[in-house]
Amino acid sequence: MRERPEALLLRGEELDAAKAWGTLRKEGAPKITEEQRAFITASQEAEGARLLNERARLTEIAVAQARTARLQQRARLILAAMALLVVCGIVIGIWQYRDNLAREAQLKARASGKSGMCAAAMQAALNPREARSACSLFRSRSSARL
Repeated sequence: MRERPEALLLRGEELDAAKAWGTLRKEGAPKITEEQRAFITASQEAEGARLLNERARLTEIAVAQARTARLQQRARLILAAMALLVVCGIVIGIWQYRDNLAREAQLKARASGKSGMCAAAMQAALNPREARSACSLFRSRSSARL
């Protein structure tokens, strides 16, 4: 058979119809020529090669999608870890800020001689619940000194 452009070969339903025509001929119908048989065979081979190429392409796509999914999962984990570090940094920063406020209040109280009020202010800066107990403790110590 002479070389024919692949675009002229049969595909899909046309190929199925040609194969059926070749096998289900009516009696008295002309026989299929060698050229026709070769054309149908070439079409079948081209269709098989095209399907193999398509399967290979689909496999490549599936592998690429799996790799992309793994990379996306890794990126999500890294982002979550970074977010956790940022939150921890903020919490530590707030804790140190409050600790510095309490130390400043304590230093001011020592300098001004009003340690009771400053102790209560320091406790309030750290924990409002403990401020009441600090005030009552200061009062009891002050009255014991008198």
